[in-house]
Amino acid sequence: MRLGFKTVILGLALLSLFSMAMITQGISQLPQRTLMDEYVNGLMKKNITGILIIAKGKEIQYQRSFGYAVTESQKPYTMETVFDIGSITKQFTAAAIVHLESEGKLGFSDKFSKYFENMPPDKDMITLHHLLTHSSGLQDVGGDYDHAPKESVLSRSLKQELNFKPGTKYSYSNVGFSFLAAVIEKITGLNYEQYLQKTFFGPLGMKSTGYQIPDWTNRQFAIGYFDGKKWGTTIEHGWSKTDKNAVISWNLYGNGGIHSTINDMLKWMVALKGNEVLSEKEKSKLFSPYIEDGNGHYCYGWRSLNTDYGNLITHGGSNGIFYANVAWWTEPDVLMILSVNDTGVRGLGKSPDEVFANEGLFEKYPALRERFLFFANGQFLEEIAPLIFKGQVK
Repeated sequence: MRLGFKTVILGLALLSLFSMAMITQGISQLPQRTLMDEYVNGLMKKNITGILIIAKGKEIQYQRSFGYAVTESQKPYTMETVFDIGSITKQFTAAAIVHLESEGKLGFSDKFSKYFENMPPDKDMITLHHLLTHSSGLQDVGGDYDHAPKESVLSRSLKQELNFKPGTKYSYSNVGFSFLAAVIEKITGLNYEQYLQKTFFGPLGMKSTGYQIPDWTNRQFAIGYFDGKKWGTTIEHGWSKTDKNAVISWNLYGNGGIHSTINDMLKWMVALKGNEVLSEKEKSKLFSPYIEDGNGHYCYGWRSLNTDYGNLITHGGSNGIFYANVAWWTEPDVLMILSVNDTGVRGLGKSPDEVFANEGLFEKYPALRERFLFFANGQFLEEIAPLIFKGQVK
């Protein structure tokens, strides 16, 4: 189960690792390196492990791994370490829908009934725009790693009562993006991942991004850790590194679970910021703020927030074990990409399945709530932004 953000090793050996992993390029004072190092050291003391980069334009200004991608063999995170990007998958789905709209193959105001037969009357008014902005009222069904083929997930979701009238509220919905993946398949005749590979990943040379199409053999994966214990990789729990015919749960497909590397995500963001992926007109549709989502607005697969450092376009993703975030401050053109394979939660004494099956998990597990607020509720970005932009407040 993904939470709504539907989400260390101490000692002299790590100090040596940090020194080796620290890579800086260029002479810019962005970010303030000493302050950033101190902050990252603080993450380590909280048992948080992962990798962080900051880029200005196309140039990496700061790169640092903290802790290990694989604790048992002390393998550090690198630019080529494969990790689960979680719900950052949604912005790939949104980019695909925006691109198909620009080609005249669909419309954002298209109703469900155009793409799915036997639509219940209360669902007929749902549009693609509602799905893209979490305003459909659809309820999620099942867990990420359940055996859940497409037709099963979509039909079960349509049988659920709506949480609210479509278009009247914001409520985060993973299954809405799975419906969008199904629309992509229906229009293009390709499966969802094939379309992304053909349209985006292949042309950009993103060879380590996807579910099953990349060759995962002999690749270094980040291992997830929960409550200080090894959990493994999402692929191991969800499908297979080697069986290309393994069924990926449609509780996850199109809304989460894509794997990538820091290097590939940097390629994607540089291309997206330019015009390699989408035109200026398409990007305007992708990044426009459509509906309030708390302290900001939801766009199409992205969040938009006004900050002291300019407009921030961002999205995070987590399955409760891994956490990832992409944050782009658009006006100064500063990009941060983060991957975490241990959120540092300790003292739970339960497996992830046992913890996330609990309806009152935040009340029962305050340590989990603290890390949820830190990562998914924006505390991390609030803390790190002043360090990145020290002396450069808008």
